[in-house]
Amino acid sequence: MSTKPAVPVLHDEKKDKSSDTESIDKSLEKEHVSSLDTTEEEENVGVIEKAEDVALAILSTHDDPELPSVTFRSLFLGIGLSAFASVLATIYTFKPQNASVSQLFCLIIAYVLGTAMHSVIPSHGFWRYLNPGPFNIKEHTFIVIMSGTASNVAVGMEIIAALDLFYDLKLNAAVAIFQIFATQMLGYGVAGILRTFLVYPTYAFYPTYISVVNLLQSLHWRVALNAKKRQFFWIVFAAIFFYEWIPQYPFPLLTAISIICLADNGRHEFVRNLFGAGSSNEGIGFASVSTSWTLITQGNPLIWPLQTQINSYIGMWLGYAILTGSYYANRFNGRDLPFMSTSLFGEDGSKYNQTLIITDSYGLNKTALAEVGLPRYTTTYAISQMCYNLSLGAAVTYLFVWHWAELKAAFGGLRFLKRGHADVDDPHYKEMQKYPEVPQWVYATLFVVSLAVGIGCSYAGPHGTVLMPAWGILYFTFFSCIISVVLGFITATTGFSISIKYAIQIMAAFIFPGQPIPVMYANLYGNSTSFQTLYLLQDLKLGQYTKLPPRITFVMQIIVANNRETLKDPIGTRLWSGWIVQQYNSASIAMGALGKELFAYGKPYWLVPFAMFIGLFIPLPFWLVWKLSGPESRLAKGVKYLNLPIILLYIGYLPYSVNGQWWSCMIIGPFSQYYLRKYKPSWFKKYNYIMSAALDGGSQVILFILSFAVFGASGKGVDFPYWWGNPENLSVDRRLFLAVSARAACLELLTFVRDRACFPATIMASTSLDKGKEKEQPDRTIPVPDAPENPYLLRITAAGKMSAYVTFALAFFEKHPSIAITLHTLPLPRVAKELSPDKGKQPEGSAKGRKNGKNRDGDAPKPPPSSLTVPRLVSVVEIIKREYVKALPATGGVTGLYQLNEIGILEDLGPEYATENRAEDVDPEEARARAIAAQLNGKKHVQIKQTPYMKITLSTAEIRPPPNSKATQQAPHKKKISKSAKARAKKRENKLVADAEDDPDEMEE
Repeated sequence: MSTKPAVPVLHDEKKDKSSDTESIDKSLEKEHVSSLDTTEEEENVGVIEKAEDVALAILSTHDDPELPSVTFRSLFLGIGLSAFASVLATIYTFKPQNASVSQLFCLIIAYVLGTAMHSVIPSHGFWRYLNPGPFNIKEHTFIVIMSGTASNVAVGMEIIAALDLFYDLKLNAAVAIFQIFATQMLGYGVAGILRTFLVYPTYAFYPTYISVVNLLQSLHWRVALNAKKRQFFWIVFAAIFFYEWIPQYPFPLLTAISIICLADNGRHEFVRNLFGAGSSNEGIGFASVSTSWTLITQGNPLIWPLQTQINSYIGMWLGYAILTGSYYANRFNGRDLPFMSTSLFGEDGSKYNQTLIITDSYGLNKTALAEVGLPRYTTTYAISQMCYNLSLGAAVTYLFVWHWAELKAAFGGLRFLKRGHADVDDPHYKEMQKYPEVPQWVYATLFVVSLAVGIGCSYAGPHGTVLMPAWGILYFTFFSCIISVVLGFITATTGFSISIKYAIQIMAAFIFPGQPIPVMYANLYGNSTSFQTLYLLQDLKLGQYTKLPPRITFVMQIIVANNRETLKDPIGTRLWSGWIVQQYNSASIAMGALGKELFAYGKPYWLVPFAMFIGLFIPLPFWLVWKLSGPESRLAKGVKYLNLPIILLYIGYLPYSVNGQWWSCMIIGPFSQYYLRKYKPSWFKKYNYIMSAALDGGSQVILFILSFAVFGASGKGVDFPYWWGNPENLSVDRRLFLAVSARAACLELLTFVRDRACFPATIMASTSLDKGKEKEQPDRTIPVPDAPENPYLLRITAAGKMSAYVTFALAFFEKHPSIAITLHTLPLPRVAKELSPDKGKQPEGSAKGRKNGKNRDGDAPKPPPSSLTVPRLVSVVEIIKREYVKALPATGGVTGLYQLNEIGILEDLGPEYATENRAEDVDPEEARARAIAAQLNGKKHVQIKQTPYMKITLSTAEIRPPPNSKATQQAPHKKKISKSAKARAKKRENKLVADAEDDPDEMEE
């Protein structure tokens, strides 16, 4: 006999038994009561088939209207955490370190403090107004929404700071505050109008908020299962709290592990670009994994629906090929620039000096532009911008062709302007009908007033400067309202969000050519408005899930969003580091002042803006295939499963920061959203989202503590002592190389990847790895020396195969045992370079792009090949000596190769080896200026460049160093023969002698 599940009884309800029984019986009549049963029986637990059904299967619809939400506790903690989050986020916007307060962090802190206040404050007499009962879910949600809203730094403040930092335009304090108010409230007005489409329906379930609501319900509902879920939460929270500090601080190797990079050990640029992932802008992280949840959670593997994750992985796999192939094919003429960077570069590859092309009136100086030249983007950054625009265009078409029914239901007959929507079949929305809604006219009035205030502030710039004309504000605000419908639907149904920053900047570049400041304001009224819209929509949905009255949610967000800025002076931040606001300045220069020069048709980056129009047509062929093949066919289902906006965006998602986490997400995500959801549905419903909240919460709390304790957020950082898991001056995915002994297996894989994909043109045809072919055709493999008394010279390069060098040397000694081999790292002499037929094939700006010792990453000097290949030379020599000894006869007294080592300075060999940056070639005045600059920058010593090289000579006979030479000798290895081996060798020798005595002719032969 089946029993109905009991409704979760709120621990803070103070009713008599009859009232409780009546409440339970009434709630049991509801269809969607709760998935949080009081037992853990797994009978009749169905699999969640559709993504939107998660909100019905995981979250309960139970509500108690008598629970207070606005109390002394909620106001005290809400205002306190809001002030803390707002001030902290604003301060660290202008500091070189990063510290922020997440919504989940505030949730956990609020729970601890709220329950503590309930325990400490008396509940009798007057005190009952301060402590009306146990800390409940509505108070908790009230605090979470307040603090979460406050923790988002207003884009308007960042742009105000950019005007001060880069254009010396100081806005009046009142103008700055009202401008921030206007831009914040515009998004809120739009969000209220879109509630019918993006809040009330079931399909708008906002996946990233499921774990937050599930945690809130588990913390506050006192039922048997919730007690176990709370215990599970705190266990996982503690485990990740004590673990996450290890990869973040003493053992950063664990943040990104790449087997290919371990084998390569940083020798090749291609390997670093494709497989690197541990350091910022090191590489795109192919086949790299991370064990740090702080990074892994960026992919939301436990939260995002499986369809969203699969489409993102498809885009990444395409991105690995497209980004790498485009860079090495010199697309956008960026081969001589860093592989990953968002900075602007000049024609010579150096950082672009933007101040030279801006006039005193903040316009474009075309005369100076002709002298300085156009700025350049890296190939990967240009492709990334293009993919973002492709995704945006595809999203518009995708929404209209695949979800026209939802659009028509929400906006048909101006339905979104009407009050009451009884036909919305969502259990959570039906429970909210008991609370009065905020009328649509309130949101509309807020929108109109905010727009008028924003226009007025734009005409109140310093010295009569018009920051942006009224028609420009109207245009970009209208565009943001339209695009918010598209972006909001994608975020509500998939959890995935699309940035429109690039699209706004490019449109502004064509509308306001040569005017960088209006471009920044276009981003404010276009991009910021849509962001605020999406954020309020998510909070409105959070209030619907937790049954927080809508009017309280609205008033709370309005108050917090505006008063957080009045407590701070956004003008006085010029003394702080402006690394975040730099992006607005870079965009204003590249997009505003040089928009037409860079992005007009026929210009270097014309494909970037036109990608928006191309993206509009990309979903159409897939939709036609679905339409013509029949909705129930496998082909139609497969085509409909593809979410093209997600795929297109993730193609260009990788060339930023670190990328070691994505392959970990590819393992964890399908395991959670496919295996657990399908084969362990009971565990999935009870613990999957709680585990996600625990992992996120624990890692965010420890990261917040580390930011202030050791990462420098408090003003002083504390470095962990260097060891092989945290060595100095090594990218983290190369660090394990120092502790890995089984390197040979990795080298075999690296050899195949490097030779077949990276350096096919640099492998000598004469050094085949096929030993059988070497024996069949020795004359083609082993060259004949010109003079037997001279050693054979073999130059070790970064591109050559180590196994090929070893094979060649062993075969050479077999054919010419009396001739020595000198392996060296000397470059080709300058004369040889000038006569080389390959001269001139390098990109024109490649040498310039690496002047002053900068490598393509633009961060640190790169050693020259003659010194970079020294470790490689030593490794090759040791392997040759070892393999040579192995091949010796198994008789005692046999020695290996004699060795002569020579180390010197390349510049001392003569002018044909002199580098371009010798200290003697520098003008004295220029050298003096450099010395002064070095002193001012805190560098006590002026670096004088000396390039080392190494030569090692191997010979079967003893060799001595020349007179007055600093070369050193090294004795050969003597083959060690065991007694049993000696006995067997002696026995074979005696047998050969005996056989020879029986046949003298054979012995003579």
